[in-house]
Amino acid sequence: MMLGVGLPKESMDLEARVALVPEDVAYLVQNAPIELCVQEGAGVLSGYSDEAYVRAGARLVSQKEAWGQNVVVKCKEPLEDEYPLLQEGATLFSYLDLAYNASLARMLVDKKILSICTETIAGPKGNYPILAPMSVVAGNLAAHLVQHYLLGLEHLPGVFGLGVMLGGLAGQRAPKWWWWAGAWWGWKRLRC
Repeated sequence: MMLGVGLPKESMDLEARVALVPEDVAYLVQNAPIELCVQEGAGVLSGYSDEAYVRAGARLVSQKEAWGQNVVVKCKEPLEDEYPLLQEGATLFSYLDLAYNASLARMLVDKKILSICTETIAGPKGNYPILAPMSVVAGNLAAHLVQHYLLGLEHLPGVFGLGVMLGGLAGQRAPKWWWWAGAWWGWKRLRC
């Protein structure tokens, strides 16, 4: 019997990621007895066409059918309007942020969903290998955002922007940003 794996399109605002790229789908289809059901358009915002998923061995399906599989793979937690789509007893593999979402936690218990919270999967060194890439991206983007607001690129008078750069300019005092340097150093140390 083949296991049905659903890949629904992410529905959270501004979420453009997809949990499985076509190369992942091809590997899974070739190496496991599964039928991978990809919701139409699931990878479009990440640059992957429906045709790429079909070539990889997936079957294109509706939102309801993607959510109706034995295993559902997502990047972010389901939204409340998606709760009814998840079948009782299914397995959900996703970032879930359950500490902040009591209604999601209650639904998972009520529907007897095996939830694999990817943000809590520990590696052999006691690290979190699935969560680590997101932390690195967030840490690297933080410096860019600080620079953006220090320069005053938001054009909100009196709100943001001193017109300074992180490294300072010739003849101008550099900003005091010790705590940002500490945060950056901390992230770099966590990666080890």
